[in-house]
Amino acid sequence: MNYKDVFAFRDEKNQSEFSLVDYSYLVDKYNDTKLRLDDNFNLKYFLSKFILEVDVLCTKDFLEHHFDYCDDFEKYYTALELKVVPTVENVIEDCQLLQLGMSYYNEIPLEDDFVHTEGLIKKHKFENNYFKHFTAATNKKQELQKKLELLKRFIEDYKAPPKVSSLKWLAGPSELGVIIEELITKGYLDAPKNRGEVNNRQLATELIRVFNCDENVALSSLQTYVNPASRKHKQAKENFPFTLFPYNK
Repeated sequence: MNYKDVFAFRDEKNQSEFSLVDYSYLVDKYNDTKLRLDDNFNLKYFLSKFILEVDVLCTKDFLEHHFDYCDDFEKYYTALELKVVPTVENVIEDCQLLQLGMSYYNEIPLEDDFVHTEGLIKKHKFENNYFKHFTAATNKKQELQKKLELLKRFIEDYKAPPKVSSLKWLAGPSELGVIIEELITKGYLDAPKNRGEVNNRQLATELIRVFNCDENVALSSLQTYVNPASRKHKQAKENFPFTLFPYNK
């Protein structure tokens, strides 16, 4: 599994430091050697950013960013719960100083500390042993434990959306997302913000509280559809061309 639809990758519109670089270009660059990425390459890459790079204060922003820009949020949450959480727990439990001088079998250096071994592209900093050594060497076990708690809370929020009130929404999340985003864009509705940007998750949460969406609108779906930068919102707007004149205050 290459996890390309699970996590957020940089492109022309998304240059965030939280996003992953698509290193599949290495396969084409060194195509004479018939290389391929390790099956779990992008999962290990995500873990590397989460464990080694993301500051504990940015944990929630990091997780929400990948939700906003991934192609399949269901797979994203499944990967977080079944792959990321167990790995982080293992790193916390077994973190220790290790001998890191070992190399892969017949490894050959590429660029940016990548190597290839037996046809696979790998990186030492993407491996669990490096995560354990780094956590111990930098004395960040407690910080990683806090990030794990925030990660689990993020997953639980997805599993248990807030209770809703009495206004009943009959359509789906795409129509609601398009309408609400249009109201915000044209100045009819104010939205919760974080650092000057619309906080899509909080907006979706508040909409769930206001509308009785029954079982046809999940919090995770609505968060995607209220985000004008998401692919799903753009596709929904093409299928449901709801437009308003700007509100003249």
